[in-house]
Amino acid sequence: MLCASRAGRASLGPVSVKTLRAAALAVVMAPACAPHCPPPAPHSVRPDAAPPVDAVAQLRTKRFTSGLRLQGRETGAVWVEVEVNGVSTKALLDTGAEFHAVQKWFVEAAGIGVEGEEEAKVTDSAKNSRAASFARVKGTIPDWGAIDTPAVLLPTFEVFEKARVGLILNPLLLASPGRALRLDFAQSEMSELEQLSEPADEPVVLQTCTSVSRMKGGMVVTTLRAVTEVMVAGSATALTIDSGARTTVVAGGTSAASELEAIAKGTETAGGVFGTEEVKVIPEPVALEVAGTRFDVRGVRLAPPEPKRTSCNDEGVLGMDVLKHCVVELSLTDTRLSCRAPR
Repeated sequence: MLCASRAGRASLGPVSVKTLRAAALAVVMAPACAPHCPPPAPHSVRPDAAPPVDAVAQLRTKRFTSGLRLQGRETGAVWVEVEVNGVSTKALLDTGAEFHAVQKWFVEAAGIGVEGEEEAKVTDSAKNSRAASFARVKGTIPDWGAIDTPAVLLPTFEVFEKARVGLILNPLLLASPGRALRLDFAQSEMSELEQLSEPADEPVVLQTCTSVSRMKGGMVVTTLRAVTEVMVAGSATALTIDSGARTTVVAGGTSAASELEAIAKGTETAGGVFGTEEVKVIPEPVALEVAGTRFDVRGVRLAPPEPKRTSCNDEGVLGMDVLKHCVVELSLTDTRLSCRAPR
Protein backbone atom coordinates (compact mmCIF):
# COMPACT_ATOMS: atom_id res chain seq x y z
CA MET A 1 0.00 0.00 0.00
CA LEU A 2 0.52 0.56 0.02
CA CYS A 3 3.70 0.28 -1.47
CA ALA A 4 4.88 -2.70 -0.17
CA SER A 5 7.65 -2.38 2.16
CA ARG A 6 9.38 -5.57 2.82
CA ALA A 7 10.45 -4.11 6.09
CA GLY A 8 7.06 -4.68 7.56
CA ARG A 9 7.02 -7.87 9.53
CA ALA A 10 4.97 -6.77 12.50
CA SER A 11 1.23 -7.31 12.69
CA LEU A 12 -1.27 -4.48 12.55
CA GLY A 13 -4.39 -5.93 14.11
CA PRO A 14 -5.87 -8.67 11.98
CA VAL A 15 -4.49 -7.16 8.79
CA SER A 16 -0.79 -7.97 8.63
CA VAL A 17 1.75 -5.50 7.46
CA LYS A 18 2.78 -8.02 4.83
CA THR A 19 -0.73 -7.84 3.41
CA LEU A 20 -0.97 -4.05 3.55
CA ARG A 21 2.26 -3.73 1.61
CA ALA A 22 3.06 -0.73 3.77
CA ALA A 23 2.79 2.32 1.63
CA ALA A 24 3.78 4.26 4.61
CA LEU A 25 7.21 2.68 4.80
CA ALA A 26 8.01 2.97 1.16
CA VAL A 27 7.49 6.69 0.87
CA VAL A 28 8.26 7.60 4.41
CA MET A 29 11.86 6.91 4.97
CA ALA A 30 12.77 3.49 3.77
CA PRO A 31 15.53 3.85 1.25
CA ALA A 32 13.83 0.87 -0.30
CA CYS A 33 10.29 -0.31 -0.61
CA ALA A 34 9.54 -3.94 -0.52
CA PRO A 35 10.23 -6.14 -3.43
CA HIS A 36 7.17 -8.36 -3.16
CA CYS A 37 3.48 -7.67 -3.27
CA PRO A 38 1.30 -10.59 -2.21
CA PRO A 39 -0.11 -12.40 -5.23
CA PRO A 40 -3.43 -10.92 -6.47
CA ALA A 41 -6.67 -12.49 -7.54
CA PRO A 42 -8.28 -12.21 -10.99
CA HIS A 43 -10.00 -8.92 -11.53
CA SER A 44 -13.74 -8.94 -11.72
CA VAL A 45 -15.27 -6.11 -9.73
CA ARG A 46 -15.35 -2.48 -10.80
CA PRO A 47 -14.51 0.23 -8.23
CA ASP A 48 -17.89 1.45 -6.95
CA ALA A 49 -16.09 4.39 -5.43
CA ALA A 50 -15.98 6.25 -8.74
CA PRO A 51 -18.72 8.73 -9.70
CA PRO A 52 -21.38 7.61 -12.17
CA VAL A 53 -20.59 8.03 -15.86
CA ASP A 54 -23.38 10.52 -16.45
CA ALA A 55 -21.93 12.73 -13.71
CA VAL A 56 -18.70 13.11 -15.67
CA ALA A 57 -19.55 13.85 -19.29
CA GLN A 58 -16.07 15.00 -20.25
CA LEU A 59 -12.81 13.14 -19.93
CA ARG A 60 -11.03 14.74 -17.01
CA THR A 61 -7.44 15.96 -16.72
CA LYS A 62 -5.66 17.20 -13.62
CA ARG A 63 -2.13 17.91 -12.48
CA PHE A 64 -0.92 16.11 -9.37
CA THR A 65 1.99 17.08 -7.15
CA SER A 66 5.29 15.25 -7.52
CA GLY A 67 7.60 15.18 -4.53
CA LEU A 68 7.03 15.02 -0.80
CA ARG A 69 9.59 15.60 1.93
CA LEU A 70 9.27 13.38 4.98
CA GLN A 71 11.78 13.65 7.82
CA GLY A 72 13.94 15.89 5.68
CA ARG A 73 14.18 13.41 2.79
CA GLU A 74 12.64 13.74 -0.65
CA THR A 75 10.56 10.63 -1.24
CA GLY A 76 9.50 11.17 -4.87
CA ALA A 77 5.90 10.41 -3.84
CA VAL A 78 3.02 11.75 -5.93
CA TRP A 79 -0.18 13.05 -4.37
CA VAL A 80 -3.40 14.99 -4.76
CA GLU A 81 -5.34 17.08 -2.29
CA VAL A 82 -8.57 15.52 -0.99
CA GLU A 83 -11.25 17.28 1.06
CA VAL A 84 -13.50 15.29 3.41
CA ASN A 85 -16.12 17.04 5.53
CA GLY A 86 -14.34 20.33 5.01
CA VAL A 87 -10.93 18.98 6.11
CA SER A 88 -8.12 18.77 3.54
CA THR A 89 -5.36 16.18 3.40
CA LYS A 90 -2.75 14.83 1.03
CA ALA A 91 -3.60 11.51 -0.64
CA LEU A 92 -0.63 9.51 -1.94
CA LEU A 93 -1.20 7.85 -5.33
CA ASP A 94 0.37 4.42 -4.97
CA THR A 95 0.21 1.98 -7.88
CA GLY A 96 1.65 -0.73 -5.63
CA ALA A 97 -1.16 -0.43 -3.08
CA GLU A 98 -3.29 -3.50 -2.61
CA PHE A 99 -5.74 -1.58 -0.43
CA HIS A 100 -6.75 2.02 0.06
CA ALA A 101 -5.77 3.21 3.54
CA VAL A 102 -6.63 6.09 5.84
CA GLN A 103 -4.69 7.37 8.85
CA LYS A 104 -6.44 7.44 12.21
CA TRP A 105 -5.51 11.10 12.75
CA PHE A 106 -7.42 12.06 9.59
CA VAL A 107 -10.41 9.91 10.50
CA GLU A 108 -10.65 11.83 13.75
CA ALA A 109 -9.99 15.24 12.20
CA ALA A 110 -12.60 14.80 9.47
CA GLY A 111 -15.17 12.98 11.63
CA ILE A 112 -15.22 9.86 9.45
CA GLY A 113 -17.19 6.85 10.72
CA VAL A 114 -15.44 3.51 11.14
CA GLU A 115 -16.76 0.02 10.41
CA GLY A 116 -15.69 -2.58 12.99
CA GLU A 117 -13.71 -5.69 12.19
CA GLU A 118 -16.80 -7.87 12.33
CA GLU A 119 -18.49 -5.73 9.67
CA ALA A 120 -15.87 -5.59 6.91
CA LYS A 121 -13.22 -7.76 5.32
CA VAL A 122 -10.40 -7.62 2.82
CA THR A 123 -9.54 -10.32 0.30
CA ASP A 124 -5.89 -10.01 -0.59
CA SER A 125 -4.12 -11.06 -3.73
CA ALA A 126 -3.59 -14.56 -2.37
CA LYS A 127 -7.39 -14.88 -1.98
CA ASN A 128 -7.12 -14.83 1.80
CA SER A 129 -10.01 -13.06 3.51
CA ARG A 130 -9.72 -11.48 6.94
CA ALA A 131 -11.49 -8.99 9.13
CA ALA A 132 -10.29 -5.41 9.19
CA SER A 133 -11.42 -2.06 10.49
CA PHE A 134 -12.50 0.21 7.65
CA ALA A 135 -13.46 3.85 7.34
CA ARG A 136 -15.72 4.90 4.48
CA VAL A 137 -14.06 7.92 2.90
CA LYS A 138 -16.42 10.22 0.99
CA GLY A 139 -14.76 13.34 -0.28
CA THR A 140 -13.76 15.51 -3.21
CA ILE A 141 -10.60 16.00 -5.23
CA PRO A 142 -10.63 19.64 -6.37
CA ASP A 143 -10.88 20.02 -10.17
CA TRP A 144 -11.51 16.29 -10.50
CA GLY A 145 -14.58 15.02 -8.67
CA ALA A 146 -15.97 12.88 -5.87
CA ILE A 147 -14.47 9.78 -4.31
CA ASP A 148 -16.34 7.29 -2.14
CA THR A 149 -14.40 4.26 -0.96
CA PRO A 150 -13.72 2.00 2.00
CA ALA A 151 -10.18 2.34 3.29
CA VAL A 152 -8.29 0.18 5.76
CA LEU A 153 -7.84 2.07 9.02
CA LEU A 154 -4.17 2.55 9.94
CA PRO A 155 -2.87 3.92 13.23
CA THR A 156 -1.49 7.45 13.24
CA PHE A 157 2.08 7.64 11.96
CA GLU A 158 3.61 10.85 13.25
CA VAL A 159 5.69 11.42 10.14
CA PHE A 160 2.53 11.33 7.99
CA GLU A 161 0.51 13.49 10.35
CA LYS A 162 3.21 16.19 10.34
CA ALA A 163 3.16 16.18 6.53
CA ARG A 164 -0.68 16.15 6.52
CA VAL A 165 -0.81 12.84 4.66
CA GLY A 166 -4.09 11.20 5.59
CA LEU A 167 -4.83 8.84 2.69
CA ILE A 168 -3.06 6.27 0.52
CA LEU A 169 -5.00 5.47 -2.65
CA ASN A 170 -4.53 3.06 -5.52
CA PRO A 171 -5.04 5.34 -8.58
CA LEU A 172 -7.57 2.96 -10.14
CA LEU A 173 -10.08 4.54 -7.74
CA LEU A 174 -9.94 7.84 -9.61
CA ALA A 175 -11.26 6.64 -12.97
CA SER A 176 -14.97 6.74 -13.76
CA PRO A 177 -16.62 3.37 -14.47
CA GLY A 178 -15.76 2.11 -17.93
CA ARG A 179 -12.78 4.43 -18.29
CA ALA A 180 -9.03 4.06 -17.97
CA LEU A 181 -6.64 6.33 -16.09
CA ARG A 182 -3.37 7.70 -17.46
CA LEU A 183 -0.61 8.77 -15.07
CA ASP A 184 2.16 10.78 -16.73
CA PHE A 185 4.79 10.97 -14.01
CA ALA A 186 7.14 13.07 -16.15
CA GLN A 187 4.48 15.76 -16.63
CA SER A 188 2.78 15.32 -13.22
CA GLU A 189 -0.56 14.86 -14.92
CA MET A 190 -3.40 12.37 -14.65
CA SER A 191 -6.17 12.04 -17.21
CA GLU A 192 -9.08 9.79 -18.09
CA LEU A 193 -9.12 7.73 -21.28
CA GLU A 194 -11.98 6.11 -23.14
CA GLN A 195 -9.72 3.11 -23.60
CA LEU A 196 -6.09 2.12 -23.28
CA SER A 197 -3.65 2.90 -26.05
CA GLU A 198 -2.79 0.14 -28.51
CA PRO A 199 -0.41 -2.42 -26.96
CA ALA A 200 3.16 -2.75 -28.14
CA ASP A 201 4.11 -5.66 -30.37
CA GLU A 202 5.86 -7.24 -27.42
CA PRO A 203 3.86 -6.99 -24.18
CA VAL A 204 5.60 -4.90 -21.54
CA VAL A 205 3.27 -5.64 -18.64
CA LEU A 206 3.36 -9.32 -17.74
CA GLN A 207 0.42 -9.51 -15.33
CA THR A 208 -2.33 -7.26 -13.99
CA CYS A 209 -3.67 -8.37 -10.61
CA THR A 210 -6.32 -7.16 -8.21
CA SER A 211 -7.53 -7.23 -4.61
CA VAL A 212 -11.03 -6.63 -3.28
CA SER A 213 -12.36 -4.97 -0.10
CA ARG A 214 -15.98 -5.34 1.06
CA MET A 215 -17.94 -3.42 3.66
CA LYS A 216 -21.19 -4.16 5.45
CA GLY A 217 -24.06 -3.27 3.15
CA GLY A 218 -22.31 -4.67 0.08
CA MET A 219 -19.99 -1.81 -0.90
CA VAL A 220 -17.03 -3.15 -2.85
CA VAL A 221 -13.78 -1.52 -3.95
CA THR A 222 -11.14 -3.08 -6.17
CA THR A 223 -7.47 -2.13 -6.44
CA LEU A 224 -5.03 -3.08 -9.16
CA ARG A 225 -1.30 -3.56 -9.48
CA ALA A 226 0.80 -4.61 -12.45
CA VAL A 227 4.02 -6.56 -12.90
CA THR A 228 6.33 -5.63 -15.77
CA GLU A 229 9.45 -7.23 -17.20
CA VAL A 230 12.63 -5.23 -16.65
CA MET A 231 16.09 -6.20 -17.83
CA VAL A 232 18.23 -5.71 -14.71
CA ALA A 233 21.95 -5.96 -15.45
CA GLY A 234 21.05 -8.14 -18.43
CA SER A 235 18.64 -10.47 -16.57
CA ALA A 236 14.88 -10.49 -17.14
CA THR A 237 13.23 -9.55 -13.84
CA ALA A 238 9.53 -9.20 -12.98
CA LEU A 239 8.99 -5.96 -11.05
CA THR A 240 5.80 -4.45 -9.68
CA ILE A 241 5.11 -0.93 -11.01
CA ASP A 242 5.13 0.90 -7.69
CA SER A 243 4.76 4.68 -7.47
CA GLY A 244 4.84 4.30 -3.68
CA ALA A 245 8.47 3.17 -3.75
CA ARG A 246 11.24 5.76 -3.72
CA THR A 247 13.82 3.42 -5.25
CA THR A 248 13.90 0.27 -7.36
CA VAL A 249 14.41 -2.88 -5.30
CA VAL A 250 15.43 -6.34 -6.50
CA ALA A 251 14.83 -9.43 -4.39
CA GLY A 252 17.65 -11.76 -3.45
CA GLY A 253 17.64 -15.20 -5.01
CA THR A 254 16.66 -13.87 -8.46
CA SER A 255 18.76 -14.07 -11.63
CA ALA A 256 19.68 -10.40 -11.36
CA ALA A 257 20.64 -10.69 -7.71
CA SER A 258 23.89 -12.53 -8.36
CA GLU A 259 25.08 -9.70 -10.61
CA LEU A 260 24.10 -7.09 -8.04
CA GLU A 261 25.70 -8.97 -5.15
CA ALA A 262 29.06 -8.58 -6.82
CA ILE A 263 28.85 -4.77 -6.87
CA ALA A 264 26.94 -4.17 -3.62
CA LYS A 265 28.83 -2.05 -1.11
CA GLY A 266 27.55 -2.03 2.42
CA THR A 267 24.07 -2.24 3.84
CA GLU A 268 21.57 0.15 5.27
CA THR A 269 18.49 -0.18 7.39
CA ALA A 270 15.31 0.17 5.40
CA GLY A 271 12.61 0.87 7.89
CA GLY A 272 9.91 3.07 9.23
CA VAL A 273 6.56 2.68 10.85
CA PHE A 274 6.33 -1.09 10.35
CA GLY A 275 9.78 -2.24 11.33
CA THR A 276 13.19 -2.51 9.78
CA GLU A 277 15.42 -4.83 7.81
CA GLU A 278 18.85 -4.69 6.26
CA VAL A 279 19.13 -4.14 2.50
CA LYS A 280 22.25 -4.00 0.37
CA VAL A 281 23.08 -0.82 -1.51
CA ILE A 282 24.30 -0.70 -5.11
CA PRO A 283 26.13 2.64 -5.41
CA GLU A 284 27.29 2.04 -8.98
CA PRO A 285 24.90 2.62 -11.91
CA VAL A 286 22.81 -0.45 -12.73
CA ALA A 287 21.57 -0.87 -16.29
CA LEU A 288 17.77 -1.20 -16.36
CA GLU A 289 15.84 -1.63 -19.59
CA VAL A 290 12.18 -0.69 -19.10
CA ALA A 291 9.65 -0.74 -21.94
CA GLY A 292 12.48 -0.61 -24.47
CA THR A 293 14.21 2.34 -22.79
CA ARG A 294 17.56 2.08 -21.00
CA PHE A 295 18.23 3.72 -17.66
CA ASP A 296 21.47 3.73 -15.67
CA VAL A 297 20.21 3.91 -12.11
CA ARG A 298 22.27 4.55 -9.00
CA GLY A 299 21.06 3.44 -5.60
CA VAL A 300 19.21 0.26 -6.56
CA ARG A 301 18.60 -1.84 -3.43
CA LEU A 302 19.00 -5.59 -3.02
CA ALA A 303 16.60 -7.06 -0.47
CA PRO A 304 16.46 -10.51 1.16
CA PRO A 305 14.69 -13.21 -0.86
CA GLU A 306 11.08 -14.21 -0.30
CA PRO A 307 9.21 -17.41 -1.18
CA LYS A 308 7.64 -17.73 -4.62
CA ARG A 309 3.88 -17.43 -4.76
CA THR A 310 1.32 -19.16 -6.92
CA SER A 311 0.13 -16.14 -8.93
CA CYS A 312 1.22 -12.67 -9.96
CA ASN A 313 4.76 -13.22 -8.74
CA ASP A 314 7.18 -10.35 -8.72
CA GLU A 315 10.89 -10.17 -8.02
CA GLY A 316 11.00 -6.65 -6.65
CA VAL A 317 9.55 -3.23 -7.35
CA LEU A 318 10.15 -0.60 -10.03
CA GLY A 319 10.28 2.64 -8.06
CA MET A 320 10.00 6.35 -8.75
CA ASP A 321 13.70 6.61 -9.56
CA VAL A 322 12.64 5.17 -12.95
CA LEU A 323 8.89 5.79 -13.06
CA LYS A 324 9.42 9.57 -12.96
CA HIS A 325 10.31 9.18 -16.65
CA CYS A 326 7.30 6.99 -17.49
CA VAL A 327 3.59 6.93 -18.31
CA VAL A 328 1.29 4.28 -16.83
CA GLU A 329 -2.23 3.55 -18.10
CA LEU A 330 -4.60 1.58 -15.85
CA SER A 331 -7.93 -0.10 -16.50
CA LEU A 332 -9.89 -2.87 -14.84
CA THR A 333 -8.41 -5.50 -17.11
CA ASP A 334 -5.01 -4.35 -18.32
CA THR A 335 -2.10 -1.95 -17.91
CA ARG A 336 0.23 -0.11 -20.30
CA LEU A 337 3.71 1.22 -19.54
CA SER A 338 5.91 3.48 -21.65
CA CYS A 339 9.04 5.41 -20.68
CA ARG A 340 11.14 8.26 -22.07
CA ALA A 341 14.91 8.30 -21.97
CA PRO A 342 16.14 10.84 -19.39
CA ARG A 343 17.75 13.93 -20.85
